[in-house]
Amino acid sequence: MANLTVTIEAETLKQARIEALERDTSVNQMVGEYLKSCVSTRAERLQALADLETMSNDKAMRHSGKRRYVREDLYLRY
Repeated sequence: MANLTVTIEAETLKQARIEALERDTSVNQMVGEYLKSCVSTRAERLQALADLETMSNDKAMRHSGKRRYVREDLYLRY
């Protein structure tokens, strides 16, 4: 564990303490959980983007074959 010093407005701290009491926890623990959430959410988002890129590349390679498309072919109107 590491210590972190944070400066926040007095009213914000007061409200955070009230919220912590209602949740039967501490402001310190709430901040720690919030930061974990931010980090895991970002990691999950980055992994999802990487997975999407991999799937997109795999699908594009399977269906493109050897044919080369030109703009006119793609926008051809019948």
